[in-house]
Amino acid sequence: MRDGREIVWHTPQLEDTRLGNYTARMTDTPKPRHRWLRYSLISLLVLVIVASIAMSWISHRLQRSMRQQEAVEAIVNTGGAVRFDFEIDQSGNRLPKASLPGPTWLRRWIGDDICSNVVEAEVKADNALEGIKDLPQLRHLHLSSKEITDAGLQHLEQLPQLETLRLEKTQITEQGVRKLRKALPNCRIVR
Repeated sequence: MRDGREIVWHTPQLEDTRLGNYTARMTDTPKPRHRWLRYSLISLLVLVIVASIAMSWISHRLQRSMRQQEAVEAIVNTGGAVRFDFEIDQSGNRLPKASLPGPTWLRRWIGDDICSNVVEAEVKADNALEGIKDLPQLRHLHLSSKEITDAGLQHLEQLPQLETLRLEKTQITEQGVRKLRKALPNCRIVR
């Protein structure tokens, strides 16, 4: 008797002896239980790794969108303006009825900036240029105020993706423009 179950040895029949088949059967064998949620250690490890990667990506996107939001607030609070990628078509024209991208529930929960990027900006003060590095998709920048000086241009050197820079009514000198042209050779600077 083992584990409360009795082991009964089956006596081989004549045809079983030719095959050398001696088997033991247990009486009162419990029915196998079907587990619907049976995971191995490896599958659990894979699940944890995939979840970690997803949460890391979401965290990175949240941090980036919060920095972008702070930069946008600094620009808007000093009288400037921004345009997002969903507001402009491929040729650079403004879309009259642009709607925010992404699901509404996600934007309500996380914020509007996680699903969109600033691609154009008009800045009117040097202090608003401090956070301009947090706009990694910025392509076109318009500086239009006497409050913009050569000191503010140093922040633009961190924008290699900048395509167009328009300078209007600023206190930026030719020396500042030359220095910026060296730092951003692919940017078209219009005065």
